Order: sequence, then structure tokens, then C-alpha cells
Amino acid sequence: MTNSDFIEWFDQLGWLGSNDISNVEHHVYIYNNGVFEVISDYEPKFIIKNMV
Repeated sequence: MTNSDFIEWFDQLGWLGSNDISNVEHHVYIYNNGVFEVISDYEPKFIIKNMV
């Protein structure tokens, strides 16, 4: 995501922001009825397991 309000909020935490961690990115993943947002310095990997 570009121009992320979430990253701006993260930067205001003071104790840890994207200025302290290089290459922090805001990832947005859409699923069934919701959105999962991740702030990370790498692209997350998700493993989906079918529960039978």
C-alpha cells in the first residue's frame, strides 16, 4: 500500500517507527468478509490449512 495512514500512525508511536526500521511496508490482504493488515519489513507468507 502507498500513502498509508497506518504507517503514519506507526511512526507516531515514538518507541518504534518506520524511520527506525528500514524498508517497513504496509501490506493489505483481503479475505472472505474482512481485511488483514500487516506492517512488516518483509513480505509476509501465509499458509492456509484446510481443517476437515
